[in-house]
Amino acid sequence: MKKIILCMCIFFIVILFSSCAGTKALPQLYVSISLENSMAQRIQAIQGTTSWEVRTVFSHTLTESDSVHPLQLWDDALKAATLQLKNGESEMVFQFSTPPIAIAAWRWDAKYIGISDVDAATFELLNVEACGRAIIIVDDGNDYIYEVSATWSQGFSFFSFLILSQQIDGSETEAE
Repeated sequence: MKKIILCMCIFFIVILFSSCAGTKALPQLYVSISLENSMAQRIQAIQGTTSWEVRTVFSHTLTESDSVHPLQLWDDALKAATLQLKNGESEMVFQFSTPPIAIAAWRWDAKYIGISDVDAATFELLNVEACGRAIIIVDDGNDYIYEVSATWSQGFSFFSFLILSQQIDGSETEAE
């Protein structure tokens, strides 16, 4: 009888630890910008190429997905992942559903949207504050496609979104 109770205890402990072994859901990225004299805007970024692995005592799950380059991905159907800047400086903050170990971010001028040779598109690497996961962005009158790469112990994922600008003189740009 003691052996049966001991085996049942071990079984329940193994089940408990295996269910807590790792995050099963793919991580998500939410991007917010705060605007002067205006409410903050928040969107969920579009998830791109991802590799995510979860190991437990009883299972191993590997999720891999590939995506086209953000400059070739963007179309009218993806406007839900668009933020609108106002004149001046704004703070853009990255909020992940699961905190990553490392992140990197870069952007392309929106004039490159739809370009067939994405290697010809010039990008700008952005300085992301490690603690706050924030970037200060200045409205320079240009629209930009952003891509964020994040890494966790379970894998990595890329995310993209669009920020529309407002002209320096105060007139709004129109999304094409």
